[in-house]
Amino acid sequence: MLKQQIVVSPHRLKTIDKTAVSSKQVSLRPFNHKEVYTEYESSLSNIEGMVRFDIPWEYSTILGTRIEQPFLMCSIEDNVITLSHLGHSDNMFKVPLYYCNNKTRSLKSTINQDEDNQFFLLPKSRVPFDGDVTFRYHGDDGNSERKFTIAVEDDIRNMNYNDLQTYHRNRWSARTRPFMLGHDDMREIYFKETLKWWKSIDKDYVFIYKDCVWFELYPNVTCVGDKFVEEEGYISWTLFAFDNAPKGIGKEVCVAVHNKIKELGFSKIRVLIHKDNTSCIHGPGRDYELLSEMNNWCVYSLDL
Repeated sequence: MLKQQIVVSPHRLKTIDKTAVSSKQVSLRPFNHKEVYTEYESSLSNIEGMVRFDIPWEYSTILGTRIEQPFLMCSIEDNVITLSHLGHSDNMFKVPLYYCNNKTRSLKSTINQDEDNQFFLLPKSRVPFDGDVTFRYHGDDGNSERKFTIAVEDDIRNMNYNDLQTYHRNRWSARTRPFMLGHDDMREIYFKETLKWWKSIDKDYVFIYKDCVWFELYPNVTCVGDKFVEEEGYISWTLFAFDNAPKGIGKEVCVAVHNKIKELGFSKIRVLIHKDNTSCIHGPGRDYELLSEMNNWCVYSLDL
């Protein structure tokens, strides 16, 4: 096994505010053995068909991988790559990490454990995407292991607190989810309420469809007026279509929603929808019946 020559910096490792670690956009690229430290040449020179993942410096530090012969446990499920130090899944496998410099020093230099970045390799056949990907850090809630995920698209179910705030401000604030507190004038200043909602919501039932529609499912809940009320045996849902939603997207969304509802074993459906978006639930296979309208919000019903 390769014995790495590693230098520990005499300078104190810079402090990281874990709550401020945001998502990182990283470009994937084929592995090139000419870009690694000379210490790795003997072990990596003959490797082909691999994709290189450059880990953000902060992620390596927080996950504690700045050690000799570092590694992470990896899983690949549903087009998402998850990496953690311990790993608690039967589907996880070990991937070694390699140190790399930021091109300010020679590749013949000695590895600097504190200052260098790290990367890992996966066979191209196992990587479910290419191009630019999003690294997201998770796990400082005191209950779950620290980890990070890698995926192509922004998925709000995987976002941490700070990512959600940035994402919402940049892409969704003009049409803020109307049933959040402070929705009446559609301003961004109610973001604290958005974050309160995000901390308490069941993220397993929140979805973004093709980056233009946001829909949520509420098992064992019905709609009364313009509010949701708990009721066994019913499932409610709501959506918000954004300005970039293409014409005709409603049918696709309803199919996606109904498929999710069937997976959950429900048949009695209620939908709370703004009157401006009701076209989404009208048409062949979408025979929803209007039950009520209040404050510009409509309640429709359907039995699958």
